[in-house]
Amino acid sequence: GSAADVYLANIAEASATGLPIISSAYGRKAVMSSHWNVYASSTLTVTADRLYLLPCRLDSTYDVNGFYIDMNTAGAASTKARIGLYRMKSDGQPGALIVETADIDTSVTATILSPSVTQTRIDPGWYYIGIVNSGTPTYQAYPSSAIGISPLGLASDATSMLPIQAIYKSIAGWSALPADPTGFTTLSPGSASIPAIALKLV
Repeated sequence: GSAADVYLANIAEASATGLPIISSAYGRKAVMSSHWNVYASSTLTVTADRLYLLPCRLDSTYDVNGFYIDMNTAGAASTKARIGLYRMKSDGQPGALIVETADIDTSVTATILSPSVTQTRIDPGWYYIGIVNSGTPTYQAYPSSAIGISPLGLASDATSMLPIQAIYKSIAGWSALPADPTGFTTLSPGSASIPAIALKLV
């Protein structure tokens, strides 16, 4: 006759998981940004001490615990890299740094790099993936001809109608990713390839 609270557990097979469902049954459990319209079929030799920030759109909630990137050539002895995930502010600029890897050894050719971060839940929306290198390794990349949806507007060149694909800035002497970077140069189709980085999922 007294009041009682009743809790019912979800049936795992019936839980709404959202789309897309990312499986590890056939390989790596990972997701790349949904805004690109082409495969990562090119390469890019990065500039040392340049922080590349790549827009990334997630359509579902994911538990992220690292990144995947394909490094084709070494970046010379004693070189390193770091990768991180930033929030995107309402004006399209990078916001707070969410997660960041430790130093990644890029002194040897390592094919797929898979540095880890603290497991973090990421909700749908726009983010930036950032990568900086102390050397000049070559990474698998989206080709310079790639065009995708961009929240960053159009290049300022009066003769073009090209979307801004990514942004970058020099951070010479870095030891970690900047928490709130500002002052960027833009990259548009035809100007450079874009490093292809995937989010590693739990």
